[in-house]
Amino acid sequence: MKSKALLVFSMVAVAIAAGCTKDETASRDEDLAGINVAVGETSGPYQKLFVLNEGKQGTNNATLDFFRFSDGNYVQSTFRKMNPTVTGGLGDTGNDLKIDKDKAWAVLNGGPGLVEVLSAKNETHIATISIPTPRNIAFDDDYAYVSSWSGAYYGGADRKGAVVRVRKSKYEVVDSVTVGYQPEGIAVYDGKIYVACCGGAKSDYSYDDRIFVLDAKTFKPTDTITVAKNLKDIFIDSKGNGWVTAMGDFFSIHSGVYKFLGDNAESCNSTVSDTPVRFSCATLSEGASGSNLYIIGTEDEWVWDPKAEKNWKLYTVNTGTGAVAVEDFTPEGAALGPRSAVPYGICVNGSNGDLYIGDAGDYVAPGTISCYSQDLRLKWMTTAGVDPGHMALYRK
Repeated sequence: MKSKALLVFSMVAVAIAAGCTKDETASRDEDLAGINVAVGETSGPYQKLFVLNEGKQGTNNATLDFFRFSDGNYVQSTFRKMNPTVTGGLGDTGNDLKIDKDKAWAVLNGGPGLVEVLSAKNETHIATISIPTPRNIAFDDDYAYVSSWSGAYYGGADRKGAVVRVRKSKYEVVDSVTVGYQPEGIAVYDGKIYVACCGGAKSDYSYDDRIFVLDAKTFKPTDTITVAKNLKDIFIDSKGNGWVTAMGDFFSIHSGVYKFLGDNAESCNSTVSDTPVRFSCATLSEGASGSNLYIIGTEDEWVWDPKAEKNWKLYTVNTGTGAVAVEDFTPEGAALGPRSAVPYGICVNGSNGDLYIGDAGDYVAPGTISCYSQDLRLKWMTTAGVDPGHMALYRK
């Protein structure tokens, strides 16, 4: 089955689970004052906004921050502060962060590759799971599912990737299944696992264009959905509408966002703009206003000059109807200033419509996290870690 593009853009195996001893010396994170950046929001449903800063690959400087809603404090490098005896800190190159009940699962794809499990209540270490070049993570009631490049970074560019199944109760790898080349985004819905393959490391630059569908019960592939080259993020809302982003080939095939699951998945063809737009970051939010996909991009198509000023836009896609709203967006809280912004991560507060934007700056120095109201007014900003790219909200 092949989907039709909704939006047109151009953009920039298994290992054995290795448990670690939990750090018993950590203090409670209420003692971490941080920097006060906002008035506390005690009436909302969330306790924290977690921020996983990727860090620079090979330097082992990924960090975890959080914004505490009750007092408006932003606390940097919380994992190291709460786990001073864990050797090596959080790990190398953060690639995904998800909350499952009262636990946070951070995916670190650099070095040997690992998934770090920690308490969402106080950031204390629970377990470390070894998985080669892990990329993204999703959950059902019993298992965590991790997309893995299976070591393709390190001399195996044409090696197929895998989905690794981890038993949540014991933090152990129990199975894996081979999928396409360099799998990225992963989602679980209605007894099925969907994983998007990019093929971005293939030696012939041919990329992959398939979503692999697995049966969660048997953990076997049941179908493939051909979409577009170089797939990345995948989102499925609570009503079964599925969307996937694609990055194209960076010079002749534009990137885009495609509907692959739900009503009209094969006939969505409305475009956002007559001018191709470079996809930057995207997220799904389900709140009072319904289910929406939020995307930041720029119409400065294929302008690779790092000094070039960009004109950013926010695209809001109704995942049920496919309707698209477009607004000009000036990232006032950007690390290097609004015209040199590098939006690197996005998260939306479904309860009040606030947008949290991570800006990478020069990718080496610490970036910023900024909060914007629903009408895109800057509410607060603060310094984060290097490359703040992944965020997750934790409910009380």
